[in-house]
Amino acid sequence: MYTRTLNEWKEFVRIPSVSSGSAYRSHLFDCADWLARHLQKMGMQQVAQLTSGVAPPVVYAEEWIDTAKPTLLIYGHYDVQPPDPLNEWETPPFAPTIRGDYLYGRGVSDDKGQLFLHLKAVESLMAEHRLPINIKCLFEGEEEIGSQHLSNVLGTHQALFKADCAVVSDMRMLDLHQPALTYGLRGNIHAELLVTRQGTDLHSGIYGGIASNPIHGLAHIIAKLHTSKGQIALPGFYDDVFKISAAERTYMRKNGPSDAQLRQEIQMADGKGEENYTAYERLTIRPSLTVTGISGGYEGEGSKGVIPRQARAKINFRLVPHQDSKQVAQSLSRYVAQQCPSGLRVEVSVTAQSNAYQVNPDEGVFQAASSACQTVFGRKPVLLRSGGSIPIVSTLAEQLQLPVVMMGFASPFDNLHAPNERFYIPNFFRGVETSKQFIKNLEHHAYH
Repeated sequence: MYTRTLNEWKEFVRIPSVSSGSAYRSHLFDCADWLARHLQKMGMQQVAQLTSGVAPPVVYAEEWIDTAKPTLLIYGHYDVQPPDPLNEWETPPFAPTIRGDYLYGRGVSDDKGQLFLHLKAVESLMAEHRLPINIKCLFEGEEEIGSQHLSNVLGTHQALFKADCAVVSDMRMLDLHQPALTYGLRGNIHAELLVTRQGTDLHSGIYGGIASNPIHGLAHIIAKLHTSKGQIALPGFYDDVFKISAAERTYMRKNGPSDAQLRQEIQMADGKGEENYTAYERLTIRPSLTVTGISGGYEGEGSKGVIPRQARAKINFRLVPHQDSKQVAQSLSRYVAQQCPSGLRVEVSVTAQSNAYQVNPDEGVFQAASSACQTVFGRKPVLLRSGGSIPIVSTLAEQLQLPVVMMGFASPFDNLHAPNERFYIPNFFRGVETSKQFIKNLEHHAYH
């Protein structure tokens, strides 16, 4: 089974299912077809591709044992990040390659590998005739661009996705040998700022000095997004930020990644952030605002004397519990309008948003996962907060009313979203065994 599983995993990764942009779009549908065929080959009783408009299909499957048994919903995404910059890959991103104990390739970890290990667990239990609970699968192809159509699919087929709990594996362990369960995620807002001036591009020699410049205006707005102490400057932004207990802060300092480890991950001798918080706390229990892209004016080779008529910036908020993403987006629009220099206009468009999510580690389903990790890895998992956002988690919790277990098997050095993405092969197979044990444990655990 080891060799066959590796080959299937590679076959899955070879499909360049990039969801960002149109160049790879047909491959998303190819990947959905491959996944549906694989589920059928496993012997799943029902397999379907659910569509919403022109979006890549949601691949659904189920294996039904007994109406009296619990039902687990397994979530994963088959879309991946763009492979750029290509020249920094040691081997081609869609030619999965084993080097040492790692499999390299785009999506081997995020999220094809972590999705696939759950399928291998279910397949193994089915082959052994030892599957103790009902299984449903929900695999989407738009997670990396904000799961834009998933909510519509869930609403249309809500009865189909009814379950007792869900598992999401799209996060990481503390290190290669220390399992972890994630109990908190930050929320998310992706937005664009467009600053414009009436008219067309202007000659910078003839009109430089009297014409308003959207790039200058955009730079002014961006500079006003943070205070001199590094806090987000939107009025009232911190009013709803939840207050963490001293006991949890102590646990985080003892069990979470150290400042030194996080600095190593970003390859910086020092990091920026709010005073009086560790790097791990800044990444998880405090909100952030990041400018992720700027464009405007002439960007080609050489020079051009031009005052552009527009400039654009992409920004990203990460929010913590009790902050409402819709309210923050509205506050952003009001604030940047106040900061916009005269003669210019600023528009804000929100492209994706989700609220923060946290789970009570004392819930039965969480304890079933903790026990499974300890059985396979020989260590009790540490509890981690994540600075990232997984919109599907809040969607499953809010729209389907499911407790969600976040049980990841990636490592901090898997180069997620970067060149030379990789997955530690021994942890893939430990993940398979952990998933099997988790499924067995769920037969006897309470859910709420």
